[in-house]
Amino acid sequence: MKNILLLEDSSRDSDWEKPALEKLGYNVFLVNNIEKAKSTLSGYKDIVVAILDFHLAGQEISLPLCEHIRTRYPAIKVIYLTAFEDHSTSLKIKAAGAHAVWHKKEFRVDLQENNGTVMLKNIDNLLGHESKSESPSVKFSHGKFEADLAAGVYKVKGKEIKLSGKEKKILNWFLRNPNRAFNANIYNNHYAEDDAMTSGSFKTHIKTLKQKLSSQLRFEVQMPVKDFGYFFRAEV
Repeated sequence: MKNILLLEDSSRDSDWEKPALEKLGYNVFLVNNIEKAKSTLSGYKDIVVAILDFHLAGQEISLPLCEHIRTRYPAIKVIYLTAFEDHSTSLKIKAAGAHAVWHKKEFRVDLQENNGTVMLKNIDNLLGHESKSESPSVKFSHGKFEADLAAGVYKVKGKEIKLSGKEKKILNWFLRNPNRAFNANIYNNHYAEDDAMTSGSFKTHIKTLKQKLSSQLRFEVQMPVKDFGYFFRAEV
């Protein structure tokens, strides 16, 4: 059983976060401030993931702890679980060296709708335990639709479809990760900071991508839960 450090100063949130992570198969060390987190880290060398709340009591933020972990314990993966959704907060967190930023409401929806399977896969992926079904593939073929992801070429009935750089990244992610939710937050974690998007711009790119492909390929991007994520399904 893998050990996780959970920094959460809100008992209302930790009351559901800790049991949820334990249900996913992790041993959780719960702390409510930075000093306790540092003490726990020094006492347990086999912690593999640190999940940190961004905003703590007294207007304190936990970014110094992230920097401490990345410097002293570089093997530990740092994940932020936050209620903040603004882009500037995500940039600050990633600048401190965090591996991922997840929103609390997404975690709760995942628990309610999928029994936490999306969160579990995301943690496993960070730890380098991706399943064979999720391994990146270079080429994709579905009916009369063909894609060479490495070359960035997409064709329907042999005719190439012109896509923008971000549209290619979005489509590539869907093709490589079937049946997995995708949203602006995941996009920003997956790609470089200078290519980040807001939720609004992400939705615009989804809409444009659907328009470009709909005349030749039935391309459905579904959002089953508001603000949680899109799901891809292609049918010719």
